Amino acid sequence: MVKIFVSFLIFSYGSIVTGYLTKRILPDMENLSKPIANAVLSFLIPIIILNSFWSLDLGEEKLFLLPFINICVLSLTIIPAILISKGLKLTRRETGSFVSTSMFSNVGITLGGFICYLLFGDRGLFLSALYNAFFVPYFYIIGFLIMRIIKSDISNPGIKKAVVDLFRNPTSAISIITMIIGVILNIFQLQRPALLNTIATKYITYLSVCLNSFAIGLGLNIRKSFNYIKHGFLVSLIKFLYNPAVTYVLISISGLSKLEDNVPARVVFVLSFMPSAILSVTLSKIFDMNDDLANTAWLLSNMSIIIILPGLAYLMKLI
Repeated sequence: MVKIFVSFLIFSYGSIVTGYLTKRILPDMENLSKPIANAVLSFLIPIIILNSFWSLDLGEEKLFLLPFINICVLSLTIIPAILISKGLKLTRRETGSFVSTSMFSNVGITLGGFICYLLFGDRGLFLSALYNAFFVPYFYIIGFLIMRIIKSDISNPGIKKAVVDLFRNPTSAISIITMIIGVILNIFQLQRPALLNTIATKYITYLSVCLNSFAIGLGLNIRKSFNYIKHGFLVSLIKFLYNPAVTYVLISISGLSKLEDNVPARVVFVLSFMPSAILSVTLSKIFDMNDDLANTAWLLSNMSIIIILPGLAYLMKLI
């Protein structure tokens, strides 16, 4: 576990620090933050997605439940996010950022999938990709719909527009297309090149994490993050207490915990502890919500995973 923890710190947070220090020395580098992140989403992660869905045993017992558990957790997270927002009497813009960062967690290759890879090897990476299968359409359709409702544009919730945006946006379209191609290749049992597996699960996984984390570091603004510490702390409580509790119940109800092979259940449980996704901050920006609250919630929850990760080795024994 120590080796896994050190690897995680070096590749993920080491790259964030490197990006932040680079920006401090060369301020113009901040402009590369978004292009680098988009390049990772558009060109590197689709290769991992293709390999993951091509290699999965889709007939394995109860595996089809994984993406639905993710959707259930995402949807149930809306409840405490809205209740806390009302309790704090947040403005609409603050509520939008609080709900967004509470709902969407970094369960993808750049954090959750990477941790599952470190803990469970190739299979952990593949199962995390399956768990994440519906994340992109849910983000663009349900996430956009909720933000429009919070913004009071209820008369035009824009479900049709959200679906169009889903396929018009290159990063989401490429991810969905590569997933479909991977499933088709899997169903027809076409031989998967050994080189693809080696490149996708090793070199590209590590490269994706390093580049994405470096891009986050380039765009990091710590100074503005101190005004919403309380809000970020409450988001972290949702991420690290509420979500794992809900997931534990769903694992038990679904029967995943009763399988002889406990890796699928453990992958789902590990992913329930993930912090806010950078896409939740992006969503907040798109709908002109409170950037400072969103950035603080993202930063605090992502820093907290350093404390949470060592304890996962013991918590997984519950599954």
